[in-house]
Amino acid sequence: MQKHSGTVFFYYLTLSIIILFSFFNHSSLYSPKLNSDDAVVALMIHDFNLPEDLYYWGANRFGSLIPLIGQVFNKVFHLSAVASESVAHYLLLIAGFFCFAGLFQSGFIRLIFSVVWFLPPLRMLDILKLSQGEQYALIGIGAMLITKLYRSPDMTYRLREHLMLIFTALCFIAAAWVSDLAVITIFILILVFAVDFLKTNKAESGTGRFRKPEPYYILGSSLAGALFIYYAKMNAAGQDYYYDFFELQSTRESVNIFLKSLLDVFMFNIREPFTSIYAYGFILLLAVVLLNQKKIELGSQNTRWILVFTLDLVLVLAVILSSKWSYLNGVPRRYFVCSYISLWLIFLFLLDGLRKIKLRKILYPVTLVIALAGGLGTIFNFRYISPKRLTPAIQMAGEFKQLGDIGIIANYWNSYINAAADPEHIRATPHDKDLVRNRRMVDSVLARKDIYLISDMWLDSFPGSINQFGNTLMKAGDPFMLGGCEVCLYKKVDPEQIP
Repeated sequence: MQKHSGTVFFYYLTLSIIILFSFFNHSSLYSPKLNSDDAVVALMIHDFNLPEDLYYWGANRFGSLIPLIGQVFNKVFHLSAVASESVAHYLLLIAGFFCFAGLFQSGFIRLIFSVVWFLPPLRMLDILKLSQGEQYALIGIGAMLITKLYRSPDMTYRLREHLMLIFTALCFIAAAWVSDLAVITIFILILVFAVDFLKTNKAESGTGRFRKPEPYYILGSSLAGALFIYYAKMNAAGQDYYYDFFELQSTRESVNIFLKSLLDVFMFNIREPFTSIYAYGFILLLAVVLLNQKKIELGSQNTRWILVFTLDLVLVLAVILSSKWSYLNGVPRRYFVCSYISLWLIFLFLLDGLRKIKLRKILYPVTLVIALAGGLGTIFNFRYISPKRLTPAIQMAGEFKQLGDIGIIANYWNSYINAAADPEHIRATPHDKDLVRNRRMVDSVLARKDIYLISDMWLDSFPGSINQFGNTLMKAGDPFMLGGCEVCLYKKVDPEQIP
């Protein structure tokens, strides 16, 4: 009993260290790589408006679940916008982790998965920052609920079971809202479990099967989810049309970009040496496990989940590579977070089924070391390659607080990020030739008495006057450095007052 208690204590202590290390290095509060895309989430928490903000500003692709949850921490507990985003985001990630981890039998496998989930290699860091991580966290919650529901073949439909079915449906609707790609994973889950459901109840007649509530929950939640997402998309400020697929030329180009990126990783042609080592290590581990497949014993649950995530890996990857939208955006690596999660889940389910003790004693710690190499390599990259510092980006942006109530106009990547530290007093927008995500922010910037221009990545020098959004701004001071940027004060004037 004491040995078991000690093992449990060590597990939760190690897990807590991993989660806290991740939070204090990768959350919006502490990340040295926070950018304007990330900052938009914090700004939305401060300026959240329904129904137009059901999707992120300027888009109709990623549901704004974190800004919605963040309202609780910002409005009720009075945390700052960026702290509210960090807490809300990590609470969802933690919930998703525990639900996925509950599908594994081995505590050591759960620890490995915690490193995969909370300390990803640099190229997959978006699991902690963007919608793909949120999407899979919600799917993980739904997966655990389904597992608990169907653990017993003789399930009775009492209030508890109906509540679990309702909550599962809500998780899947939220996942599809957060990311359209989740529809693929949800469809696979429903299909695989529906087949199992039919096999389990094959003795019943067709009429008997339809006396059970599952078909009605599926139909009802599908209809409710479709109506909600349609409503949200119709009210979104931005209307992106990204449903073109399987155009031969763009698909071929996307595949070429993807293969070249993989080759660059394996040839150490990227500025991420630990990611390349990590990739080789994972391929080696996967080969060893597959060569020892006869020593793997999979229960029905693990077999089912391997099937689900294998199909997910293949179909999501096919959709990404065949999407014209993905091609037009350069096939960005953030889209492959889905593949990263699915591939690791498949591998860990196989590893969890390995029954040869000697092999487990070798493979388990080696897998943990390789996963840690990728995760800690991200910190190495921050410190010594880019941005060559560990200072939180939000701390640097906080230097703008000393200027009081101001507006900022800049290149996109120097705009929203510099308002996130104090959105009550600092308003920011990209300049009028750049990507402006929210017109309300433009109006609030132009309403400020003092407007600061940031020249980096935009202006070669500060002109005496400049026109922005139909308004004339006059230079009102000398340039200076603040928050790592070159800044100059401007005032809005009537064009007739210009000498």
